[in-house]
Amino acid sequence: MSARTGRGALDLATSAARAWTAFYTWRLPAEFRDDRRSEIECDLWEHREFARLVDEPAWRTAAGLVLRVVLGMSADLSWRMEVAAIGHSADRSESMNPESNVVRALAWCSHILVGLLALASLGAIITGTAAGDASWAIMGGVPLVASVPIIYGLSRSASRQPLAIILVVSGCLAITSFWYWLFMFTIPASAGLIALSYYRGKRGGWRTGTPKLSG
Repeated sequence: MSARTGRGALDLATSAARAWTAFYTWRLPAEFRDDRRSEIECDLWEHREFARLVDEPAWRTAAGLVLRVVLGMSADLSWRMEVAAIGHSADRSESMNPESNVVRALAWCSHILVGLLALASLGAIITGTAAGDASWAIMGGVPLVASVPIIYGLSRSASRQPLAIILVVSGCLAITSFWYWLFMFTIPASAGLIALSYYRGKRGGWRTGTPKLSG
């Protein structure tokens, strides 16, 4: 891989990290949002500066950065939920229905698997960009975009929001439709993800936001 292509891959990975940060900090209180984005910018600078000091190839730096982003997705979403809980203390009643360890473990495993899909998709984009093959970029781009609503929907399904299952369903449909020749794998996996998000939400009752009438 040429130095120019490696730099392009690193710039793409950096932009992807910033886009992910902007996504999971969207609509958070300004003090939390700005602090988090500044923290990530500092991390990105340190990551790239260290790679420059040790003369690491740009493509390897890009791969390491993408890996950090994907492996940290679950932690990022957990952080967002904690911050959102601080900003919406009226929703404390959600803690009255704790999940079982089995369901929680399944949810975390699902996050990891979808995160690995996103990593593989981004790898296909980088490979296609380096080779000048647009088909590889498209092949990775659609699943990468579709994995975002799945991850976010799974993380919010425990909060009993109907939007969560809609996000999971839409992401699963996009991947299943795009990779139609892999239906023997995508259909069962999608069914499992949708069932998991539905179960987590229904377990405590869907929260629709409709006020209850008193008196």
